Amino acid sequence: MAKRKMQIDLNSLIPDLVKSDTSNNRKDLYEIVRRVNSQQENRLPVKKLKPLFRLHYNDHKNTKTTKVNNHNNCPIRINQLLATRNETSWIVRDLLPKKGITILSGDPGSFKTWSTLHFALCVSSGEPVFGQFETTKSNVLIIDEEDGVELLQQRLLALSADKNSEIYFMVMSGFKSDDPNKMDELKRHIKKYNIRVVIIDSLIRIHGGEENSSKDIAKMFEGLRSLTAFGVTILINHHHRKKGPEQQYDQSPMRGSSDILAAIDCHMQIKHKDDGLRIIQTKNRFQQEIQPFNVAIVSDNNKITLLYSGEGSLDDKTDKAKNAIIKLLTDSDEYIGRQEINQNLSGIVGENSIGKMLEHLQKEGRINVLIGSKGKKTYRINDSPDSVF
Repeated sequence: MAKRKMQIDLNSLIPDLVKSDTSNNRKDLYEIVRRVNSQQENRLPVKKLKPLFRLHYNDHKNTKTTKVNNHNNCPIRINQLLATRNETSWIVRDLLPKKGITILSGDPGSFKTWSTLHFALCVSSGEPVFGQFETTKSNVLIIDEEDGVELLQQRLLALSADKNSEIYFMVMSGFKSDDPNKMDELKRHIKKYNIRVVIIDSLIRIHGGEENSSKDIAKMFEGLRSLTAFGVTILINHHHRKKGPEQQYDQSPMRGSSDILAAIDCHMQIKHKDDGLRIIQTKNRFQQEIQPFNVAIVSDNNKITLLYSGEGSLDDKTDKAKNAIIKLLTDSDEYIGRQEINQNLSGIVGENSIGKMLEHLQKEGRINVLIGSKGKKTYRINDSPDSVF
Protein backbone atom coordinates (compact mmCIF):
# COMPACT_ATOMS: atom_id res chain seq x y z
CA MET A 1 0.00 0.00 0.00
CA ALA A 2 1.50 3.36 -1.05
CA LYS A 3 2.45 5.67 1.76
CA ARG A 4 0.24 8.73 1.83
CA LYS A 5 2.10 12.01 1.54
CA MET A 6 1.71 14.55 4.34
CA GLN A 7 0.11 17.99 4.01
CA ILE A 8 1.59 20.76 6.17
CA ASP A 9 0.61 24.43 6.15
CA LEU A 10 3.83 26.17 5.07
CA ASN A 11 2.41 29.55 6.15
CA SER A 12 2.52 28.23 9.71
CA LEU A 13 5.65 26.07 9.44
CA ILE A 14 8.01 28.71 8.06
CA PRO A 15 7.38 31.35 10.79
CA ASP A 16 7.75 28.67 13.48
CA LEU A 17 11.08 27.53 12.01
CA VAL A 18 12.40 31.07 11.77
CA LYS A 19 11.34 31.92 15.33
CA SER A 20 13.08 28.86 16.74
CA ASP A 21 16.27 29.43 14.73
CA THR A 22 19.30 30.79 16.60
CA SER A 23 21.93 30.31 13.93
CA ASN A 24 20.55 32.94 11.50
CA ASN A 25 21.47 30.55 8.68
CA ARG A 26 18.89 31.41 6.04
CA LYS A 27 20.18 28.82 3.56
CA ASP A 28 19.82 25.92 6.03
CA LEU A 29 16.31 27.00 6.98
CA TYR A 30 15.24 27.15 3.35
CA GLU A 31 16.65 23.68 2.75
CA ILE A 32 14.45 22.31 5.57
CA VAL A 33 11.40 24.00 4.07
CA ARG A 34 12.30 22.72 0.61
CA ARG A 35 12.53 19.13 1.86
CA VAL A 36 9.20 19.39 3.68
CA ASN A 37 7.56 20.85 0.61
CA SER A 38 8.93 18.05 -1.61
CA GLN A 39 7.00 15.54 0.53
CA GLN A 40 3.73 17.48 0.34
CA GLU A 41 0.77 15.98 -1.48
CA ASN A 42 0.17 19.38 -3.11
CA ARG A 43 3.68 20.81 -3.13
CA LEU A 44 4.44 24.34 -4.25
CA PRO A 45 6.65 24.93 -7.29
CA VAL A 46 10.05 26.48 -6.49
CA LYS A 47 9.07 29.81 -8.09
CA LYS A 48 6.33 30.16 -5.46
CA LEU A 49 8.13 28.49 -2.55
CA LYS A 50 11.13 30.84 -2.57
CA PRO A 51 9.11 34.10 -2.43
CA LEU A 52 6.88 32.62 0.30
CA PHE A 53 9.92 31.68 2.39
CA ARG A 54 11.51 35.09 1.81
CA LEU A 55 8.31 36.88 2.82
CA HIS A 56 8.04 35.07 6.17
CA TYR A 57 11.79 35.15 6.86
CA ASN A 58 12.11 38.92 6.33
CA ASP A 59 8.91 39.56 8.25
CA HIS A 60 10.18 37.82 11.39
CA LYS A 61 13.69 39.27 11.23
CA ASN A 62 12.23 42.77 10.93
CA THR A 63 10.31 42.34 14.18
CA LYS A 64 13.64 41.81 15.97
CA THR A 65 15.09 45.05 14.63
CA THR A 66 15.45 48.01 16.97
CA LYS A 67 12.76 50.52 16.18
CA VAL A 68 13.71 54.15 15.52
CA ASN A 69 10.70 55.60 17.29
CA ASN A 70 11.12 53.68 20.54
CA HIS A 71 13.13 56.29 22.40
CA ASN A 72 10.57 57.92 24.70
CA ASN A 73 10.34 60.90 22.34
CA CYS A 74 14.02 61.73 22.92
CA PRO A 75 16.25 62.78 20.04
CA ILE A 76 18.52 60.08 18.60
CA ARG A 77 21.91 60.48 16.96
CA ILE A 78 22.46 59.85 13.28
CA ASN A 79 24.53 56.73 14.00
CA GLN A 80 21.54 55.20 15.81
CA LEU A 81 19.25 56.09 12.93
CA LEU A 82 21.56 54.62 10.31
CA ALA A 83 22.16 51.50 12.40
CA THR A 84 18.46 50.70 12.32
CA ARG A 85 17.72 48.39 9.42
CA ASN A 86 14.05 48.07 8.50
CA GLU A 87 13.17 46.21 5.32
CA THR A 88 9.58 46.50 4.12
CA SER A 89 7.29 43.63 5.02
CA TRP A 90 4.26 42.88 2.89
CA ILE A 91 0.83 41.40 3.52
CA VAL A 92 0.55 41.18 -0.27
CA ARG A 93 3.93 41.40 -1.99
CA ASP A 94 4.45 44.73 -3.76
CA LEU A 95 0.80 45.75 -3.27
CA LEU A 96 -0.14 45.83 0.42
CA PRO A 97 2.59 46.88 2.89
CA LYS A 98 2.33 45.53 6.41
CA LYS A 99 1.06 48.14 8.91
CA GLY A 100 0.48 50.56 6.04
CA ILE A 101 -2.54 52.25 4.47
CA THR A 102 -3.34 51.46 0.82
CA ILE A 103 -6.15 52.84 -1.32
CA LEU A 104 -7.67 51.11 -4.36
CA SER A 105 -9.57 53.72 -6.36
CA GLY A 106 -11.66 53.60 -9.50
CA ASP A 107 -14.79 54.67 -11.34
CA PRO A 108 -18.18 53.07 -10.61
CA GLY A 109 -18.30 49.52 -11.97
CA SER A 110 -14.51 49.12 -11.98
CA PHE A 111 -14.56 45.96 -9.80
CA LYS A 112 -13.18 47.71 -6.70
CA THR A 113 -15.30 45.70 -4.27
CA TRP A 114 -14.83 42.44 -6.20
CA SER A 115 -11.08 43.00 -6.06
CA THR A 116 -10.87 43.81 -2.36
CA LEU A 117 -13.04 40.79 -1.55
CA HIS A 118 -10.58 38.75 -3.62
CA PHE A 119 -7.73 40.27 -1.56
CA ALA A 120 -9.53 39.24 1.63
CA LEU A 121 -10.10 35.65 0.50
CA CYS A 122 -6.48 35.25 -0.60
CA VAL A 123 -4.94 36.83 2.51
CA SER A 124 -7.14 34.78 4.87
CA SER A 125 -6.07 31.56 3.13
CA GLY A 126 -2.46 32.47 2.35
CA GLU A 127 -3.06 32.11 -1.40
CA PRO A 128 -1.47 34.52 -3.93
CA VAL A 129 -3.59 37.51 -4.94
CA PHE A 130 -4.60 37.18 -8.61
CA GLY A 131 -2.56 33.95 -8.54
CA GLN A 132 0.60 36.09 -8.72
CA PHE A 133 1.35 38.13 -5.58
CA GLU A 134 2.34 36.13 -2.48
CA THR A 135 0.51 36.83 0.76
CA THR A 136 1.15 36.59 4.48
CA LYS A 137 -1.75 34.57 5.88
CA SER A 138 -3.76 36.83 8.20
CA ASN A 139 -7.20 37.23 9.72
CA VAL A 140 -9.25 39.88 7.90
CA LEU A 141 -12.01 42.26 8.98
CA ILE A 142 -14.16 43.88 6.28
CA ILE A 143 -15.96 47.10 7.21
CA ASP A 144 -18.72 47.48 4.63
CA GLU A 145 -20.61 50.79 4.67
CA GLU A 146 -21.38 50.68 0.95
CA ASP A 147 -23.25 47.58 -0.28
CA GLY A 148 -24.96 45.64 2.50
CA VAL A 149 -25.36 41.97 3.37
CA GLU A 150 -27.27 40.73 0.30
CA LEU A 151 -24.79 42.07 -2.26
CA LEU A 152 -21.84 40.84 -0.19
CA GLN A 153 -23.36 37.35 -0.10
CA GLN A 154 -23.84 37.30 -3.88
CA ARG A 155 -20.28 38.38 -4.59
CA LEU A 156 -18.68 36.05 -2.05
CA LEU A 157 -20.59 33.09 -3.48
CA ALA A 158 -19.55 34.06 -7.01
CA LEU A 159 -15.93 34.19 -5.83
CA SER A 160 -16.27 30.67 -4.36
CA ALA A 161 -15.57 31.91 -0.83
CA ASP A 162 -14.69 29.31 1.77
CA LYS A 163 -17.21 29.63 4.63
CA ASN A 164 -14.48 28.58 7.06
CA SER A 165 -12.21 31.50 6.12
CA GLU A 166 -10.97 33.72 8.95
CA ILE A 167 -12.83 36.75 7.57
CA TYR A 168 -15.09 38.86 9.75
CA PHE A 169 -17.60 41.57 8.78
CA MET A 170 -18.99 44.80 10.16
CA VAL A 171 -21.84 45.64 7.76
CA MET A 172 -23.58 49.04 7.85
CA SER A 173 -22.43 49.49 11.45
CA GLY A 174 -22.05 53.27 11.22
CA PHE A 175 -18.29 53.07 11.73
CA LYS A 176 -16.44 56.42 11.66
CA SER A 177 -12.68 56.65 11.99
CA ASP A 178 -12.95 60.17 13.40
CA ASP A 179 -15.19 58.95 16.25
CA PRO A 180 -13.04 57.88 19.27
CA ASN A 181 -15.79 55.60 20.63
CA LYS A 182 -16.12 53.77 17.30
CA MET A 183 -12.35 53.42 17.09
CA ASP A 184 -12.14 51.96 20.61
CA GLU A 185 -14.88 49.48 19.72
CA LEU A 186 -13.03 48.50 16.54
CA LYS A 187 -9.78 47.92 18.43
CA ARG A 188 -11.59 45.58 20.80
CA HIS A 189 -12.81 43.55 17.82
CA ILE A 190 -9.31 43.53 16.33
CA LYS A 191 -7.85 42.18 19.54
CA LYS A 192 -10.62 39.63 20.10
CA TYR A 193 -10.44 38.12 16.60
CA ASN A 194 -6.68 38.59 16.05
CA ILE A 195 -7.30 40.81 13.02
CA ARG A 196 -4.23 41.83 11.02
CA VAL A 197 -5.89 43.28 7.91
CA VAL A 198 -8.84 45.70 7.82
CA ILE A 199 -10.58 46.35 4.48
CA ILE A 200 -12.89 49.38 4.26
CA ASP A 201 -15.57 50.01 1.63
CA SER A 202 -15.53 52.92 1.14
CA LEU A 203 -13.54 55.96 2.31
CA ILE A 204 -16.33 58.47 1.88
CA ARG A 205 -18.55 56.51 4.31
CA ILE A 206 -16.17 56.34 7.30
CA HIS A 207 -15.85 59.97 8.37
CA GLY A 208 -18.21 62.75 9.33
CA GLY A 209 -16.27 65.62 7.75
CA GLU A 210 -15.90 67.12 4.30
CA GLU A 211 -13.76 65.10 1.88
CA ASN A 212 -12.35 68.30 0.36
CA SER A 213 -11.28 69.64 3.76
CA SER A 214 -7.61 69.04 4.61
CA LYS A 215 -8.43 69.40 8.31
CA ASP A 216 -11.22 66.80 8.21
CA ILE A 217 -9.16 64.38 6.13
CA ALA A 218 -6.24 64.73 8.56
CA LYS A 219 -8.55 63.87 11.46
CA MET A 220 -9.86 60.79 9.64
CA PHE A 221 -6.36 59.48 8.87
CA GLU A 222 -5.25 60.19 12.44
CA GLY A 223 -7.75 57.54 13.52
CA LEU A 224 -6.63 55.11 10.81
CA ARG A 225 -2.95 55.58 11.69
CA SER A 226 -3.75 54.58 15.25
CA LEU A 227 -4.79 51.21 13.80
CA THR A 228 -1.49 50.76 11.95
CA ALA A 229 0.32 51.50 15.22
CA PHE A 230 -1.88 48.74 16.63
CA GLY A 231 -0.26 46.36 14.11
CA VAL A 232 -3.02 46.47 11.48
CA THR A 233 -2.73 46.76 7.69
CA ILE A 234 -5.48 48.79 5.97
CA LEU A 235 -6.92 48.58 2.44
CA ILE A 236 -9.58 51.15 1.46
CA ASN A 237 -11.85 51.46 -1.56
CA HIS A 238 -12.29 55.00 -2.83
CA HIS A 239 -14.08 56.66 -5.75
CA HIS A 240 -12.70 58.68 -8.64
CA ARG A 241 -13.91 62.15 -9.52
CA LYS A 242 -16.46 62.48 -12.27
CA LYS A 243 -14.93 63.52 -15.57
CA GLY A 244 -16.25 64.98 -18.78
CA PRO A 245 -15.99 63.15 -22.11
CA GLU A 246 -12.78 64.97 -23.11
CA GLN A 247 -11.16 65.12 -19.66
CA GLN A 248 -8.19 62.88 -18.89
CA TYR A 249 -7.25 61.90 -15.35
CA ASP A 250 -3.99 63.15 -13.93
CA GLN A 251 -1.93 61.09 -11.48
CA SER A 252 -4.48 61.63 -8.71
CA PRO A 253 -8.03 61.09 -9.97
CA MET A 254 -9.35 60.38 -6.46
CA ARG A 255 -12.22 62.42 -5.12
CA GLY A 256 -11.55 64.84 -2.31
CA SER A 257 -8.58 66.64 -0.85
CA SER A 258 -5.07 66.12 -2.22
CA ASP A 259 -4.16 65.24 1.38
CA ILE A 260 -5.73 61.81 0.81
CA LEU A 261 -2.95 60.77 -1.56
CA ALA A 262 -0.35 62.42 0.68
CA ALA A 263 -1.55 60.52 3.75
CA ILE A 264 -1.41 56.97 2.39
CA ASP A 265 1.48 54.60 1.76
CA CYS A 266 0.36 53.01 -1.50
CA HIS A 267 -2.22 53.81 -4.14
CA MET A 268 -3.61 51.68 -6.95
CA GLN A 269 -5.98 52.76 -9.72
CA ILE A 270 -8.26 50.11 -11.17
CA LYS A 271 -9.91 50.24 -14.59
CA HIS A 272 -12.45 47.80 -16.05
CA LYS A 273 -12.60 47.08 -19.77
CA ASP A 274 -14.25 44.14 -21.51
CA ASP A 275 -13.20 40.92 -19.72
CA GLY A 276 -10.27 42.45 -17.88
CA LEU A 277 -8.98 44.86 -15.29
CA ARG A 278 -6.00 47.21 -15.49
CA ILE A 279 -4.27 48.02 -12.20
CA ILE A 280 -1.83 50.93 -12.03
CA GLN A 281 0.21 51.62 -8.92
CA THR A 282 0.74 55.39 -8.72
CA LYS A 283 2.33 55.59 -5.27
CA ASN A 284 4.55 53.32 -3.20
CA ARG A 285 6.48 54.77 -0.25
CA PHE A 286 8.70 51.73 0.12
CA GLN A 287 9.97 50.90 -3.35
CA GLN A 288 9.67 51.81 -7.01
CA GLU A 289 6.08 51.48 -8.24
CA ILE A 290 5.56 48.18 -10.03
CA GLN A 291 4.61 48.11 -13.70
CA PRO A 292 0.88 48.36 -14.52
CA PHE A 293 -0.63 44.91 -14.95
CA ASN A 294 -3.79 43.24 -16.21
CA VAL A 295 -6.21 40.91 -14.45
CA ALA A 296 -8.48 38.60 -16.44
CA ILE A 297 -12.07 38.21 -15.26
CA VAL A 298 -12.82 34.53 -15.85
CA SER A 299 -16.54 33.74 -15.62
CA ASP A 300 -17.83 30.18 -15.62
CA ASN A 301 -21.19 28.85 -14.36
CA ASN A 302 -21.90 32.02 -12.35
CA LYS A 303 -18.48 31.80 -10.71
CA ILE A 304 -15.85 34.49 -11.10
CA THR A 305 -12.07 34.13 -10.85
CA LEU A 306 -9.59 37.00 -11.03
CA LEU A 307 -6.24 36.00 -12.57
CA TYR A 308 -3.08 37.94 -13.37
CA SER A 309 -2.68 38.21 -17.15
CA GLY A 310 0.56 40.12 -17.73
CA GLU A 311 1.70 43.70 -18.14
CA GLY A 312 0.57 44.43 -21.71
CA SER A 313 -1.95 47.19 -22.41
CA LEU A 314 -5.63 46.30 -22.34
CA ASP A 315 -5.71 47.75 -25.85
CA ASP A 316 -3.40 44.86 -26.81
CA LYS A 317 -6.16 42.49 -25.73
CA THR A 318 -8.65 44.39 -27.89
CA ASP A 319 -6.37 44.08 -30.91
CA LYS A 320 -5.89 40.38 -30.15
CA ALA A 321 -9.66 39.82 -30.11
CA LYS A 322 -10.17 41.78 -33.34
CA ASN A 323 -7.40 39.98 -35.21
CA ALA A 324 -8.55 36.54 -34.06
CA ILE A 325 -12.11 37.16 -35.25
CA ILE A 326 -11.03 38.61 -38.60
CA LYS A 327 -8.72 35.65 -39.26
CA LEU A 328 -11.42 33.13 -38.39
CA LEU A 329 -13.98 34.78 -40.68
CA THR A 330 -11.44 35.28 -43.47
CA ASP A 331 -10.50 31.59 -43.42
CA SER A 332 -14.13 30.54 -43.77
CA ASP A 333 -16.08 30.42 -47.05
CA GLU A 334 -19.43 30.51 -45.28
CA TYR A 335 -21.30 32.61 -42.77
CA ILE A 336 -20.47 31.57 -39.21
CA GLY A 337 -22.78 31.68 -36.20
CA ARG A 338 -21.88 33.08 -32.79
CA GLN A 339 -21.71 29.66 -31.14
CA GLU A 340 -19.15 28.41 -33.67
CA ILE A 341 -17.09 31.59 -33.25
CA ASN A 342 -17.11 31.14 -29.46
CA GLN A 343 -15.99 27.52 -29.79
CA ASN A 344 -13.15 28.30 -32.21
CA LEU A 345 -11.81 31.15 -30.07
CA SER A 346 -12.32 29.52 -26.67
CA GLY A 347 -9.28 30.14 -24.49
CA ILE A 348 -8.08 32.92 -26.81
CA VAL A 349 -10.80 35.56 -26.52
CA GLY A 350 -13.55 35.82 -23.90
CA GLU A 351 -17.18 35.53 -25.04
CA ASN A 352 -18.05 39.05 -23.87
CA SER A 353 -15.11 40.44 -25.85
CA ILE A 354 -16.23 38.49 -28.93
CA GLY A 355 -19.71 39.98 -28.77
CA LYS A 356 -18.46 43.54 -28.37
CA MET A 357 -15.87 43.13 -31.11
CA LEU A 358 -18.43 41.70 -33.57
CA GLU A 359 -20.60 44.78 -33.01
CA HIS A 360 -17.57 47.03 -33.47
CA LEU A 361 -16.47 45.29 -36.71
CA GLN A 362 -20.01 45.49 -38.07
CA LYS A 363 -20.13 49.26 -37.44
CA GLU A 364 -16.75 49.61 -39.16
CA GLY A 365 -18.14 47.74 -42.20
CA ARG A 366 -15.48 45.04 -41.84
CA ILE A 367 -17.99 42.20 -41.58
CA ASN A 368 -21.44 41.34 -42.96
CA VAL A 369 -24.28 40.10 -40.78
CA LEU A 370 -27.22 37.94 -41.84
CA ILE A 371 -30.21 37.65 -39.52
CA GLY A 372 -32.00 34.34 -39.90
CA SER A 373 -35.02 32.74 -38.30
CA LYS A 374 -35.62 33.59 -34.63
CA GLY A 375 -33.17 36.48 -34.97
CA LYS A 376 -30.08 34.24 -35.18
CA LYS A 377 -27.09 36.14 -36.55
CA THR A 378 -24.29 34.79 -38.75
CA TYR A 379 -21.12 36.63 -39.76
CA ARG A 380 -18.74 36.88 -42.70
CA ILE A 381 -15.88 39.14 -43.86
CA ASN A 382 -17.22 42.00 -45.98
CA ASP A 383 -14.79 41.49 -48.89
CA SER A 384 -16.03 37.92 -49.48
CA PRO A 385 -16.78 37.31 -53.22
CA ASP A 386 -20.44 36.51 -52.66
CA SER A 387 -21.11 39.18 -50.09
CA VAL A 388 -24.73 40.30 -50.04
CA PHE A 389 -23.77 43.80 -48.92
